[in-house]
Amino acid sequence: MLHEDFYTWASANAPLAVLIAGRVYPRILPQNPVLPALVYSQSSGVPETTCVEIGGYSEAVFQLSCIAETYNQAKQLARTLRAELHGFAGAMGGTTVRGAFQTEPGEEDVYEDETRESRVDLTFRFHYLET
Repeated sequence: MLHEDFYTWASANAPLAVLIAGRVYPRILPQNPVLPALVYSQSSGVPETTCVEIGGYSEAVFQLSCIAETYNQAKQLARTLRAELHGFAGAMGGTTVRGAFQTEPGEEDVYEDETRESRVDLTFRFHYLET
């Protein structure tokens, strides 16, 4: 499944590992996290459908949150993630990604008053083959 394969890809990606050392989390940042970290969640998805079946070529939109103690760290993580992921095509674990592209709303900067964390949210659209 794409969300599992994205986790594996992001955890093993060398330029990301320098910044987040495998701190990749689905949906929710754990309590008292070591930062910076990457949180991902799927916001929408559409499987290919035919009159006979669902499956094959699919599309999914993910929100990728780059969370850090400082604004500059969050922006650096976002830049690195964008450089590694935008235009990506190929194997992502067991998923064949035909293309991953940053899409609307694109990028949003957020400051969390309660936790004093900076966050940069990126929106990516994945075109992939379901297995």
